[in-house]
Amino acid sequence: MPGGFLDTLRNLSNAGLTDVFCVLNSPANLSEGQKYRYRIAKALADDKQFIFADEFCSQLDRVTAAVISHNLRKFATKTGKIFILASSHDDLLADLLPEVIVIKHLAGDAEVVYKNQR
Repeated sequence: MPGGFLDTLRNLSNAGLTDVFCVLNSPANLSEGQKYRYRIAKALADDKQFIFADEFCSQLDRVTAAVISHNLRKFATKTGKIFILASSHDDLLADLLPEVIVIKHLAGDAEVVYKNQR
């Protein structure tokens, strides 16, 4: 990942990868959930303004997903990066505190909710 050692550790921490096994191993030796979090850490390290994630945290346990969501909200506020996340889990909304929510209903209609309209 680009950046210095401390930046790398910070990005791994934001993605929930702070244990020694994850830090010292190659991504190939990580579990599927850890690999997903590694990809999040790599996205945080990139110089991109927008970060997209489909099925955001869907393969993670709900506690880990909530922690990562909270960390990403703090990261977005601090850096100004914009996250476009798709998920079928609405339990993450309290931790993500999104500015805009797009809800796709089963009937085919979509609803857009803006933060300042709540």
